[in-house]
Amino acid sequence: MEKDPDDRLIAPWSRSSRTSARVIAWPIRSFMRWQAAGGVALLVATVVALIWANTAGDSYTSFWSTSFTLGLGDHVLTTNLVTVVNDALMFLFFLLIGLEIKRELAIGELSDRRAAALPLSSVPEASSARPHSACSRRFATRASTSTWWWDAARVPSTP
Repeated sequence: MEKDPDDRLIAPWSRSSRTSARVIAWPIRSFMRWQAAGGVALLVATVVALIWANTAGDSYTSFWSTSFTLGLGDHVLTTNLVTVVNDALMFLFFLLIGLEIKRELAIGELSDRRAAALPLSSVPEASSARPHSACSRRFATRASTSTWWWDAARVPSTP
């Protein structure tokens, strides 16, 4: 039985031997195969953000106050970029973390009860210690309306 030449699979653009694919897609694909690629990308993004936030000018602040509008028919949601990152992207981040933990517990390295005992024993302590310590510091040290974390994170301005 002969195969029809039209039935063969066509390789995607990124795997073709075109010059543009070799110059653009192949280096990115080889970087992404590297196990530490995510950490390196996060480190580079952090350094760029720190440099950008500490340079003169108002571009960093104006970037985060950029208006973001999402609409479907008569329903329109308008907010700024900070709210999108804080609400939507952080939701997706923690959803993916939860799915990864579930996979590890179901079929991964933590599927054995002995291997999962130590990480699972730290969950109740971690979830109750931070809010308790934050509240106790705020109410024990300040009777004002300001929060302890804002006072700790604020850099005094120089005249």
